[in-house]
Amino acid sequence: MLKVKSIREFFSIKSREEKKSQKNQVVELKIKEKSVLARIARRVLKSANVAMVLGKTIHLSGVSRAAFLENKSWVAHELCHVRQFQEHGFFRFLWLYLLESIRKGYYHNKFEVEARQAGAREARSKDQWAMNKEP
Repeated sequence: MLKVKSIREFFSIKSREEKKSQKNQVVELKIKEKSVLARIARRVLKSANVAMVLGKTIHLSGVSRAAFLENKSWVAHELCHVRQFQEHGFFRFLWLYLLESIRKGYYHNKFEVEARQAGAREARSKDQWAMNKEP
């Protein structure tokens, strides 16, 4: 089990009250390799590898846990989905995600857009760190 203290550190905080309430939150995440659900998604998406979130579990197919965890922008993307599940509740988020996907498609789904932005921020911060570290 992977324990993450305040996944909010990966994302911008909307208010001071929210920051105070989320500050010491510990979320217990599970990472499930060779997930049947992720394998189905992988086939539907025709992708070499897939990570998908259901609640506090990140389901993987076509990628090992170690390889997934090395890709910080991918981790940030999936952690954004964990946060979305927390904010909306399990079944409500699934419903909202489904409606958004029907209305706008997968790529323009606002939950996916937000998750891609989280991954991009992580990639930029990693690039910035590497640039500052070079002599």
